[in-house]
Amino acid sequence: MAPCRPALHSFDSFLSFETTMEHVAEGSFRDGLRRLANKITAEEAHINEARVSILYWRRKEGNNKLLHHELSAQALLLISQIRLDVYRELVTRIHTFYRMSVGPHPVSKAMLSCFKVNTITVNLCKNYYTRNNPDNSGKYYAFVIVLSSHEKVIATELQHTVEARGMHAKRIRIDEEIVFNNLPLTFQINWKFLR
Repeated sequence: MAPCRPALHSFDSFLSFETTMEHVAEGSFRDGLRRLANKITAEEAHINEARVSILYWRRKEGNNKLLHHELSAQALLLISQIRLDVYRELVTRIHTFYRMSVGPHPVSKAMLSCFKVNTITVNLCKNYYTRNNPDNSGKYYAFVIVLSSHEKVIATELQHTVEARGMHAKRIRIDEEIVFNNLPLTFQINWKFLR
């Protein structure tokens, strides 16, 4: 009797599963691609909703509470765009992986690693925090940090700074625990800054 093969868990990374000495049947490839296609459709809808929301709140400007709503919609738009890019890239990788006659060298499940982030500190450039403010009006800035690994995309809470004369933020610090599991022993951390 052949050993039972574990099912591909819908929340696991497809590629992590395939590279841990487990066989993925052709049906699982199709299921994985179908699931990602559904996620892509959902994120495209989220992007459209966020754009409509941004336009709505911009028409009602002049109130800090309304500004916060617009910033939240901008953050959701950014997160959805990143998720959409991640899902599309993963679809391409799965198609490539499926067509390979020889797959990548398998990695033992016991050797997968975990990456935990407890604090993120971003030092702002000097041009940002020494900028003159001739009209003495407060400048309002918001930051969000988005991290992703495989299909997992996580965003921090919005971080706000209000720039007034004589008060300039030189850095922002975010104290949030973020954990990525099932990473290979050798992985890269890439940074990208968006405005």
